[in-house]
Amino acid sequence: MKFFLILFLLQSIFLVDCKSLQQQVPGTYIEYTRHDTLELSADKTYTYDETLMNGVTGLTKGNWTINKKNIVFTIHPRPLMGFGLKILKENASDHPVFWLFLGNSGEPIEITDAVKYKDGLTSPLNDIIISGNRLELLSTRFDSIAINTPDYVPIILNNNLFAKQAWDLQIYPLERYYLLDKYIFRYKKGELRNINTSGSTHVQVVFKKPGNQKQDVN
Repeated sequence: MKFFLILFLLQSIFLVDCKSLQQQVPGTYIEYTRHDTLELSADKTYTYDETLMNGVTGLTKGNWTINKKNIVFTIHPRPLMGFGLKILKENASDHPVFWLFLGNSGEPIEITDAVKYKDGLTSPLNDIIISGNRLELLSTRFDSIAINTPDYVPIILNNNLFAKQAWDLQIYPLERYYLLDKYIFRYKKGELRNINTSGSTHVQVVFKKPGNQKQDVN
């Protein structure tokens, strides 16, 4: 009986805590280092104005939820990012093979699918093998292909790369861009701070409600 009483009290505290967070979290936040604005609405939607490297403001929208005191973001629709491309020739191969990496870091970029262009028409590309960040062409009877990834605009490759050769495609993002749904945030005293999670490149992001600005100590 005592065990169930303690369990009930803990659940009650957790529910009260979550309800308190739901009341405190909504509002306008500023990221003062990058001059971004994040608006969290009580209906669990958000808008995010982000200053890109070229000075233009990018806008993303989505939903936010509270999960075990963590603030989790989901973007709708998922935006795509521009990039610079460096192509490096590797070893010979039985078929054209393309490997996608984030810059020269060796970090793989997932390939979702690809389409082909022939005589100005687009159609699905079926004669391929996709595995993670690797795409192998089993046929080359078309003018060009477009490789699709979760985060970047399509990567267009012309048929001059369709030799029996392996290629490293190094993708360099052209914009300062981080997706809110790549990180988990915690709320405390008018601030949202992301926490480090396994499998993510940690970038410290701090959003503060106006009037709560103060100098961070690293």
